Amino acid sequence: MNANVKNLSVLGFAALVAACSDLPTRSAARQATSPRPALLAAGSDAVIDGTLDGSVYRLFRPANWNGRLLLYAHGTVRPNNPIALPAEGQAVILLAALESTATAFSSFRENGWAVKDGGQHTEQLRGIFVSQFGVPTHTYIAGGSQGGLIATMLAEQHPALYTGALALCAPNAGATANSAYVGNARTLFDYFYPGVLPGNTASLPPDVDLDQDIVAPAVAAMTADPSGAAAIAHVDQTPVPGVTPDEVVAAVGTALFYHGLLLDNLLDHTHDHAIFDNAATVYSGTLPPERLAAINGGVARYAGSPSGENYVQHYYDPTGQLRIPLLSIYNTRDPDVPLFNHIAYRARVAAAGASTFLVERPVEGFGHCNFGPFDVIAAFQDLVRWAELGVRPALTAR
Repeated sequence: MNANVKNLSVLGFAALVAACSDLPTRSAARQATSPRPALLAAGSDAVIDGTLDGSVYRLFRPANWNGRLLLYAHGTVRPNNPIALPAEGQAVILLAALESTATAFSSFRENGWAVKDGGQHTEQLRGIFVSQFGVPTHTYIAGGSQGGLIATMLAEQHPALYTGALALCAPNAGATANSAYVGNARTLFDYFYPGVLPGNTASLPPDVDLDQDIVAPAVAAMTADPSGAAAIAHVDQTPVPGVTPDEVVAAVGTALFYHGLLLDNLLDHTHDHAIFDNAATVYSGTLPPERLAAINGGVARYAGSPSGENYVQHYYDPTGQLRIPLLSIYNTRDPDVPLFNHIAYRARVAAAGASTFLVERPVEGFGHCNFGPFDVIAAFQDLVRWAELGVRPALTAR
């Protein structure tokens, strides 16, 4: 396994760029930040770049625009990276252009766990687009990884504004469940591999290098002794995906990466009020009872705070209360967004009586957003057919 576990762009969209690189170049009329629609050259594509409240955004309207608008929310970006348009933005434009659909996407104003900020900035793009090009006939919301959770949030909270939603590899169990998952992964790793990593579940030293100080030593320790990683995968609180030892090691390393990536970032949002709480957790699973007893007796314990937990619940724990079609596509063994996310969301949608609005399209395999470009294209086409014509998608692409 590569010690640099993460590529935080949406891999399916990145593949779309390569797959479409031989398409004829489309003429693009690059506009100033705030042109009026009357100034747009007739018969040409239009691209508008702009800034808004510390974010940057891009609007794209194809020359043969069919009236549909696709808003796209990107995935997690390392907190210290510069604010910039998402790496997969050009691929989003290519997807939209292939469908004669307009699109808009934003950098957001902040990186890291940016569900609140990302939702606000993505939704603001609707109004900006309308001011430049007019009112779309249908507006769709889509996102990859964390952006998929943003798309789900907007679909649940503002169903009147959107025709349908496409969630790609989305952590739809929500922020509470996923922060608990990575916190438990770090806590159990420290139990099985004491002293390997700096800091602990509640805090990290300043300027820790995630790749060199967290992922690399963790992978080395688990590779030398995979029994601890295997044990972590057999604990109910850490349902690590993987059918081979290498996949399990990669998935545990990924969970540790995300714990390190988002710990200080989330604490900044909660004013240093702790989120992770295992003070009363009884670790369970398929390990022998005596081993589970040893874990429960020896693992480090941490207390959360109501205000910290309240933040992650609000940004965002999905409710399942869908009123518009949502198509979810994901890998069955995703180390970044494990399968429990989709099992939990399916149950919430059913409990809300909204199962008719959810279609899941699992893609077999290990990886994060690891689908081909035409899986994404087919998913969007099927969402449009479902939302506008009532043709419910199949579980696999046509």
